[in-house]
Amino acid sequence: MARPYLGDLRERVVRAVEGGLSRRRVAAVFGVEIATVIDWVAVWRESGRLCAKPMGGDHNSRLKDERAWLLARIAAAPDLTLEEIRAELAARGIRVGYGTVWRFFASEGISFKKIVHASEQERPDVAEARAAWKEEQPALDPARLVFIDETGTSTAMARLRGRAKRGHRVVGRVPWGHWKTMTFVAGLRQGAITAPFVIFGPAGIGLDGKRPRAAFLW
Repeated sequence: MARPYLGDLRERVVRAVEGGLSRRRVAAVFGVEIATVIDWVAVWRESGRLCAKPMGGDHNSRLKDERAWLLARIAAAPDLTLEEIRAELAARGIRVGYGTVWRFFASEGISFKKIVHASEQERPDVAEARAAWKEEQPALDPARLVFIDETGTSTAMARLRGRAKRGHRVVGRVPWGHWKTMTFVAGLRQGAITAPFVIFGPAGIGLDGKRPRAAFLW
């Protein structure tokens, strides 16, 4: 979306036209489109307004009368999708499109995002243990900490398509395999990586109850 011109520029343009210069001449002097000069002068003569209208938001939203209900509903159930909100509005006799609901929340500065935390954090024993852990953290020796981390790769991650002229093929190269996943696991210490190894397959236990094969990289 283009940004509005500054109010002082609008005023100078309008004053120049009112002072006797032609619109085309004013457009050349101030470096704006002649259509812009014509619009600004027309607005000035009709309404006396020299400033731009507010930009952004949905100022004529069909949901303005439902604002209080919508904001309260989202506060109570923040993970509702726009389609679910549309269905609830329809039950209230308000039938609007997907875009209308999206623009309403955009104008209110409300985006759709969520952070998922383990529900076990609400258990009293877990909450107590977490509080104790946070309290003891400053006394921990960083040199003795080891963080276990993992990452994975797969030949399925290779890009399978490319662009070429019609009648020609793009030839790519990927490692031979059966599109399986390899997982790299290691302990991260303050100054080094400890006990790195590769798991031939995704981390964890498969549906057959078997653990994937591992290769140590010591």
